[in-house]
Amino acid sequence: MLAAPEARLVPPLIVAEGVTKRFGDVLALDRLSLEIGRGEFVSLLGPSGCGKSTFLRCLVGLDHTTEGVLTVGGQRVTDPPKELGLVLQRDALLEWLDVLDNVLLPAEFAGLRRAALRPKAKELLHMVGLGEFLHAWPAALSGGMRQRVAICRALLLDPPLLLMDEPFGALDALTRDQLNIDLHRIWRERGMTVVFVTHSIPEALFLSTRVAVFSPRPGRIVDDVALDLPRHRRLAVKETPEFAALARRMRGNFEAMGLIRDA
Repeated sequence: MLAAPEARLVPPLIVAEGVTKRFGDVLALDRLSLEIGRGEFVSLLGPSGCGKSTFLRCLVGLDHTTEGVLTVGGQRVTDPPKELGLVLQRDALLEWLDVLDNVLLPAEFAGLRRAALRPKAKELLHMVGLGEFLHAWPAALSGGMRQRVAICRALLLDPPLLLMDEPFGALDALTRDQLNIDLHRIWRERGMTVVFVTHSIPEALFLSTRVAVFSPRPGRIVDDVALDLPRHRRLAVKETPEFAALARRMRGNFEAMGLIRDA
């Protein structure tokens, strides 16, 4: 699917050119190249250990590329980029702070007045259905509720880029479906760029505007698919012929790599 002519005039937010990452003798990423435009929701899909999270850590500036160039907003990544939101599989909530204070943590790190951002934090928590839990302790929350708090915390400062590393991987199927719906709605409303790591084909297809398929280690991109699905998605989209065809394409990639063997 070709981009609109005017879209090509806007520089991509993320550019990876020939990115290679080694950990000693282990080659994790091999000459990976990828561009991600502003406002896109791009899922990195692949098996465990294929380099998806390594690439995300390089984007965050927690790991440095061995070779190649990686830029965010035109700036080479050497340290964590400013105005970045990050959500991990483990929510990393501070157990001694209540829900509202956990969401306000980025204000402290940025040297901003917490009081000025308190209304914004409350608005975010109401938006994800946690308005009645502002002063609850994390230990009293379910796994899905904790991840909602983590998402609110990542969004507090309105980052233009949100990086998510398998944030729903440990949740049950029903909770995961609901959080997929919530996240997709937040992305539509706020318009930030999202890079989302997952090994779930249905999750990647439901959430994304594009899916980049990773090979087993060393990680390379073997398919980059723009999804021609409605922007406003309901779970029923999974039952459509278009969704099924995309899922077959994804499975076909993994079958070709020997990762799925249909008996």
